[in-house]
Amino acid sequence: MMELHGRIPLPRLLAVILFFLSSLLLFNQSAHAQVAPSHDPSRMIRNVDGRYWIFTTGDGVWAMSSSNANFTDWRVENPVFPVGTWPSWINNYVSGFNGFFWAPDVINVNGQYRLYYSCAGQGAPAAIGLATATNLAGPWTDQGLVVAGNNAIDPAPLVDGSNHWLTWGNWQTGIDLLQLNPSNGKALNSSRWDLVPGQVEAPYLHKNGSYYYLFFQRGLCCNGVNSTYYTVVGRSTSITGPYLDKAGASVLNGGGSIFLPNRDGRYIGPGHVGVGEGKLTYHFYDGNDNGAAKLRITTMSFSNGWPVAAGVNLPSQGGTLANGTYRIRNRATGKYLDNLGATADGADVAQWASSNSANQRWILTTSGGYSKLRAVTGGKYLDSVGRTADGSAVGQWADSPSFNQQWTLVAVDSYYKIVNRSNGKAIDTGGQTGDGAVMQFWYDNISFNQQWAFEYVSSATSP
Repeated sequence: MMELHGRIPLPRLLAVILFFLSSLLLFNQSAHAQVAPSHDPSRMIRNVDGRYWIFTTGDGVWAMSSSNANFTDWRVENPVFPVGTWPSWINNYVSGFNGFFWAPDVINVNGQYRLYYSCAGQGAPAAIGLATATNLAGPWTDQGLVVAGNNAIDPAPLVDGSNHWLTWGNWQTGIDLLQLNPSNGKALNSSRWDLVPGQVEAPYLHKNGSYYYLFFQRGLCCNGVNSTYYTVVGRSTSITGPYLDKAGASVLNGGGSIFLPNRDGRYIGPGHVGVGEGKLTYHFYDGNDNGAAKLRITTMSFSNGWPVAAGVNLPSQGGTLANGTYRIRNRATGKYLDNLGATADGADVAQWASSNSANQRWILTTSGGYSKLRAVTGGKYLDSVGRTADGSAVGQWADSPSFNQQWTLVAVDSYYKIVNRSNGKAIDTGGQTGDGAVMQFWYDNISFNQQWAFEYVSSATSP
């Protein structure tokens, strides 16, 4: 089987360790000359004394502030909850909680700061709580549970006039939305909306003009420079969706336009975007500093109705590969994507040791930001065949306009992940090594099983 299955606490715990190591290193040096450490940062928010604050994953809900919005003189602040303590209600919902809080976010409602935090421990159950204060430095009053469930993490509130909302990321069930009571910041009623299915997380809602923009993460965090996190965005005229990407694909069916790529120079695995005080903030793993988790601060504007992050270089969504014929080799097994000579619709696609067979040759064509892959043998196209479950088989089908045949090529080092537009999942060996093993769909993760080298054969785009 694959190296990683489902949402487990270990990657986040490693992230916390990475975060604290990097923060201690940076803090022990001159804070004025260093990039502020952070993992899962909140939006930037200003305190009553004029200082700019960021809350982040850490013991007691870690916090830091700066006299300026560029955080050139950041300093560590007292956590929301004294280290080693936490609200007792958490123990009723989370097993093995140890005081490390994840991915907080904060807003100001009529002079009251409302901080939403998430807590997880052993296994999937998690919970999101609320604390309030009139000064970011405290004292904070805990208001208790907002929502609980399997991996109820990564809360992000939105104030939209008289309507208040909360979205959060559920690794097991996708991204959810509920409406908040403006008077107390808790859930208004029992209604829930599913905005994005599958293995995604770290949502953030932003309104500009008549559109709501939903940002969220694909890939996996918390592995330093090997993290596969990247941020995508969709928009809707209704906060409850459906959210569509630039190509018109719904995020319900694997859509999402890349907002922050997995790699952009030193900035690797960006995640947890927020917009506050005129700044766009998110964490990244520093390729120039052994993957230390840090805070990036930039700005966001809009072009043709879509958000653009200043200083970020976006690759073509379909990858940078030229149209032509390729052999496609798996990074983990060294074997090649092979259609086994099959010509029937729905036939499985497998892997096989290197050969000169046309079964291992695929014709890549990219248009409108998505790619199609046509087998030289049989002329059928790589296709999800409507399958969505982890571990389901990759197939092939006659040419059609279906999203099942459209793929996003996500660059990872010199390799690519082949992600289906319809189900949002990546082609994976499933950990199998034998010739003839059928390829599978799995959620986007850091495993080499999902990374493929495209070996150029020719510029031909017909069999």
